[in-house]
Amino acid sequence: MFQFIISKIHRFKDVVSKSLFDLSFYQSLQNKPLRFSFRYLFFLLLFIIFILIFSVILPFFIFGKIIPQYSNRGFQYMKEIFPEGLTLTLKDGSLRTNVDEPFYIEMPKQFSNLSNKTHLVVIDTKNKYSNISDYNSWIVVGKNNIYIMEGSNNSDERYETFSLKETRGYFVINKEVYLRILDSLKPYLSYAGFFYYSGLCIVLFVFPFIGAAVYFVCLIMYISLYSYFLYLLFNLLHISNVTFKSIFHISLHVITVPLTFQFVQYLYKISVPFTFTFPFLIWMIYILIYLSKDVHANHKIKPSD
Repeated sequence: MFQFIISKIHRFKDVVSKSLFDLSFYQSLQNKPLRFSFRYLFFLLLFIIFILIFSVILPFFIFGKIIPQYSNRGFQYMKEIFPEGLTLTLKDGSLRTNVDEPFYIEMPKQFSNLSNKTHLVVIDTKNKYSNISDYNSWIVVGKNNIYIMEGSNNSDERYETFSLKETRGYFVINKEVYLRILDSLKPYLSYAGFFYYSGLCIVLFVFPFIGAAVYFVCLIMYISLYSYFLYLLFNLLHISNVTFKSIFHISLHVITVPLTFQFVQYLYKISVPFTFTFPFLIWMIYILIYLSKDVHANHKIKPSD
């Protein structure tokens, strides 16, 4: 099985190299079915997208090694956040407290540099400010709603609203109740690493297939458009008696050139304009002229099987 995979990888690498540099490969391409080229293009896209996604989430794999440490530290912070003496009473969707309002719960010093907000939570069931952003807090708890800020350090501050009005019953939450709730959740911290890495693996091994499939469809439309353009151009100029199918077949491999340019630019964090369509058309025209002059092809590119 391992040898089979290695042989497939070597074959794929060989086709990539020939698509980039080998004119004789394009001569023999007419003897291969279209499904060969479709399969090649899809796996090329899959490989590129896999590498791109892996380069993005690699730091998250490294960060995962310290998840247990951060989970325990975060759990300790959560225990300390709820103030002593505060009691929240929620009755049929209406909240009230036993403290003077607005009541502020400050941002922990360890995280103060992560946000431009002064407060972590503000509780105000009396609505001191009409504008939520005036509270200068990540979370604002009102009489019937909870407002949570979306993002951080955002000049265009937006809060997502969670209504309490649909909550039925009578609930009292104080420090003791809060700690009991946290303690009931603590056993699940041991699974944090598992769920973290599971999510990363899903991203790494599922998203490339989705991305490759979407990009594949887009490229097929792109290739079809320019293949038809070249077909009209070559027939109009009587340069070569070619078919649309043969040009389209060749295009499935020539597209390797601009894809490689784009991939290299991403790796080296550079941006060079006109490195997709321009190289694609230049390489396509050169190959078509070369094949049209080939005496073994009888001055005609045969359609693919």
